[in-house]
Amino acid sequence: MQGAINAQFATVGTDKIIIQGASAGFGPPGQNAAGRVGEEELRIVKSVPGVQRAAGRLLRLVDVDYGKETTSLFTASLPEENEERNLIIEANNLRIQQGRMLKPSDKRKIIVGNNLWSKATQFSKTITFGTKLKINGFNFEVIGLLDKIGSGRDDAIIINEEDAREILKIPEEYSALFAQTSQGEEPSKIADRISRTLRRDRHQKEGFEDFTVQTSESLIASVNTI
Repeated sequence: MQGAINAQFATVGTDKIIIQGASAGFGPPGQNAAGRVGEEELRIVKSVPGVQRAAGRLLRLVDVDYGKETTSLFTASLPEENEERNLIIEANNLRIQQGRMLKPSDKRKIIVGNNLWSKATQFSKTITFGTKLKINGFNFEVIGLLDKIGSGRDDAIIINEEDAREILKIPEEYSALFAQTSQGEEPSKIADRISRTLRRDRHQKEGFEDFTVQTSESLIASVNTI
């Protein structure tokens, strides 16, 4: 899952920073569980000088039923708060080709990636505007069809955060936090500042963190090396 998040994040511009929980076994000695990031960490990241805005996302595989067919698809949440929401929409280049963008007030509505409606890649028939899908057992309606994005994101389903938390049964945790640096700030320096602030809050020593902080520049370099 972390690799999928990184591959998506590596296309969003050089002024972005991603914060994630570290995999199990990479935290402080004696800590067996993987690190996590949530609403408290988002609040902390927003307070760091040099961070212009930040948002959290849930990124998970879900079971999707369309007619009598079932498959697993990647779902990504949109924040409820407008500034956070705009950051995610802009950074991920989400553009509607048919229908409309999700509103924070929408309930049980989704928008779908280009591959899901432009061709039958996951199901025997394409998804259209108004299609009813069942996601993890909950009924949803497609209200928007996305333009092509690339970077493995065209088979994704976009869902409001409140709905995502309900179907995933995740009350506070995020898969990742995304921060945008203020104009003129050096992302690597702000990333170091975020790391120091989170270490202080979690009472952790450098090298024994249960979280990771990476700039989009470093992710772009790693993806281009592969």
